[in-house]
Amino acid sequence: MKGVPIGAVRNPNQNRLVTPFQDDRSQNGRGPLQRRSTGTPSYDRLIANSDALRIDRLRAQVALEVIGCAESYYSPGTALMSRLIPRLTDTIARPDCELDEELNSWQTEAIINQAEQAVCKGLETNKQIKQRFLSLGR
Repeated sequence: MKGVPIGAVRNPNQNRLVTPFQDDRSQNGRGPLQRRSTGTPSYDRLIANSDALRIDRLRAQVALEVIGCAESYYSPGTALMSRLIPRLTDTIARPDCELDEELNSWQTEAIINQAEQAVCKGLETNKQIKQRFLSLGR
């Protein structure tokens, strides 16, 4: 439907559309998902909504902010990146891996290039294994 907000559903009781930030009025005249007077939902409400909808927030952030395409949320590459980021963060944050000082640009670039090559090599190896497996069934 043209002009209907994303996520809007029809409220069967009142025959009107309800967006994720609106609800039937309850306590204090405001439903649990209705917008505040500022026009933006609180962080806690956004988190609750994304959890209720089972949206991976990091994956959504990668899709929207890094790739710039909401549809990429479902791509295997986005799923891989959203699983890779926390693991890299945990690795870098370990006491035995902690950085003593800020890296300069060439050091940072060298580490990123090594990580990129490792990921590409892993993807290529996975592709070869998959092709061998599929060729066994023929």
